[in-house]
Amino acid sequence: MRAAHSHQYARVLGLLLVTVASAQSATGESFHYSYFKEHIALELDTTRVAIFADAQVDAGQRAARFHVPADEVVALPIPGAFVASLAEASRSVDGVHSRVAALLQDESVSLAAPVFLDAYGEPMIVSRNVLVGFDAEMDPTTSRAILRAHLQANDRVERWTSLAHAYRVHCATRDGFEVLALANRLAELPEVSFAEPDMLATARATEIPNDPMFGDQWALHNTGQSGGTADIDMDIPEAREYTTGDSGILIAVLDNGMQLNHPDLGTVTGVDFTGSGTAGGPGNACDNHATLIAGTIRAIANNSIGVVGVAPNCTLVSVKYGVSTVPCNGNGTYMTSWLVDAIDWCANNGVRITNNSNGLSSQSSITSKYLETYNAGVVHFASSGNVASPIVSYPASLSSVIAVGAVDRTGTRAFFSNYGTGLALMAPGVAIPTTDRSGSDGQDPGDYDTVDGTSFAAPYAAAVAGLVLSVDPTLTPAEVESILRSTARDLGNPGYDTQYGDGLVQAQAAVEAAGARIPAGTFADCLAGPQVSTPPVSCSDMQFDLCDIDADNDVDLRDFSHYTK
Repeated sequence: MRAAHSHQYARVLGLLLVTVASAQSATGESFHYSYFKEHIALELDTTRVAIFADAQVDAGQRAARFHVPADEVVALPIPGAFVASLAEASRSVDGVHSRVAALLQDESVSLAAPVFLDAYGEPMIVSRNVLVGFDAEMDPTTSRAILRAHLQANDRVERWTSLAHAYRVHCATRDGFEVLALANRLAELPEVSFAEPDMLATARATEIPNDPMFGDQWALHNTGQSGGTADIDMDIPEAREYTTGDSGILIAVLDNGMQLNHPDLGTVTGVDFTGSGTAGGPGNACDNHATLIAGTIRAIANNSIGVVGVAPNCTLVSVKYGVSTVPCNGNGTYMTSWLVDAIDWCANNGVRITNNSNGLSSQSSITSKYLETYNAGVVHFASSGNVASPIVSYPASLSSVIAVGAVDRTGTRAFFSNYGTGLALMAPGVAIPTTDRSGSDGQDPGDYDTVDGTSFAAPYAAAVAGLVLSVDPTLTPAEVESILRSTARDLGNPGYDTQYGDGLVQAQAAVEAAGARIPAGTFADCLAGPQVSTPPVSCSDMQFDLCDIDADNDVDLRDFSHYTK
């Protein structure tokens, strides 16, 4: 077991959130995309361009055909697509325009596009598709008529079934600058709710069982091990008196694909929206993040190996919407529509809870889909971010998503954990033992690793929500969030604060608030006699805790009606 990996802190812990200045050409050109009606500035990366070409053109042919050195080409997770460096003399806004125009002279190029940088300095690349949403009151005939009035004759419009009242426009133009300009013009129309390119963007990765590594899992049961503070944990053994989860509660990990046959996870079902053909499994050597997350949720209990998850009897689903960057740096690439399609699939296939431990760029269609599925009954969780910023990262910042930050084993906010307005809860996120991809495929030899990050705090909270819904599956997302927040252990200043939200998730209190009752059974052994210091074998810990030996050496049941029907 090696020490925690620094790349779990999103990208670099010292990275600061900065406002991106718009690049300008000699004519004063600047760039942005629209988040609903808000303009989000884009910085043009003048060192490279993106080329979407015939997939049959291999790496060797690219160099000759497009005049790019083979060692200066980075493949994108779309067949035939790659990013190529520009010559020093062309590294300007006007130079990028000229290079794009030159590339379009080759008919095998389906799109030549500029590379923009988001607020973290990571690439965002337009595709040939523009995603357009209308208000619910707008009928489809009128929506299509508005679009046709502002499109070219060869632009193709189709209904985008993953999002209500939305359309996908496949642009006839092969120039990425023109695709962005079209999206921005459509976004300004009063009848349009949002319009944005379908972007390729960057995700920044965020009963006592007999499992041998359980003793290291302070997050579940903190006895003060390794310098921690006793009972700074999520009260998981206490919650297990009530439930270890129900297989009817499906929890989806929205990420880069998890190992589907890990020995401590059992068989995991999955689905892939990236076109990689992995059925929800990893697609490259760096697709490790999802497997690390999976173990926190439902690593198998009492199988005498490894670790144990918070909700081992809930059903885990791997939903792959991203592809990790190679060589591994903790980042990955996703397309806007991949994530929207993934969330839509979850809502239509019985998923009750999703977890997304990644930081993304704000995008209108993603925001709309999170809200739509929240209203349809799906509880969403996301990590607050790992750059020590007073701004909760997106999508955790959305009101339809529960934002979770990380604490260490003393109950102190982890130094890397983002905080601020919108932070809901805290969960353990430092020195977390969990499942890793098996053997040499993983980050660490063997099947396990110890990691840090809000990436692991969020699924811990999501798994507790799984226990809550296992007790009462009729609860709405708002009710689940209310239970988790009202039963959390207050940390920091009294009451809600932006450093700790409502506090540390508490599983026992949460399932009790959801209506859990102690298992059926007799209290006879529990009441065997006065001054009993440990519960008899036939009496559960919870039942014994209800017994109160008072100063008169008799035995009383306290709060009996609260725990039995």
